[in-house]
Amino acid sequence: MTITKTKVTIPAYFSQEELDLRKEKAKYNYINGYVRRSEYGSSFVLESCFTFHATTLELFVDGLVQLALNGQARHQYSNIVSGVGYHSAHVYKTVSEQDEDLHAIMKEAEENYLSELAEEKQKQIEALTEQLLQAELNKEQKKEDERMAKLRAKAEQEACEFFKDK
Repeated sequence: MTITKTKVTIPAYFSQEELDLRKEKAKYNYINGYVRRSEYGSSFVLESCFTFHATTLELFVDGLVQLALNGQARHQYSNIVSGVGYHSAHVYKTVSEQDEDLHAIMKEAEENYLSELAEEKQKQIEALTEQLLQAELNKEQKKEDERMAKLRAKAEQEACEFFKDK
């Protein structure tokens, strides 16, 4: 039987620098996009944009112009998709929508970080509890072994004395 011991360490503590780094990464991914991988493949996710659709080229161009006049630019690196009766492009959300999204993303990043810290602390507590329990059980087993050894020695001595006379 192999016993593997989990090393107990002092759990990670809250670091504002780490939280700021995570928030900055989340903001960067929101604005610039990221690749989402799954078992079915991967796709590029651009959360700061929405897809603008139109059925005719005229409606598509008019819609893009109207969005540009409202301050919503087309995403410069995404392609315009055009087909028969279908035209689409990625357009940035409004500033207020982006601010709402970023606020939610920052809150989610902080909650994820805090939950990771709590989870790590709980793992360390469980590992330390198991180690302390095992140490206590080992002490009791050692005491029991010593008691049995004394009883065995006493019984052996009595047996030797019994047969010594005969």
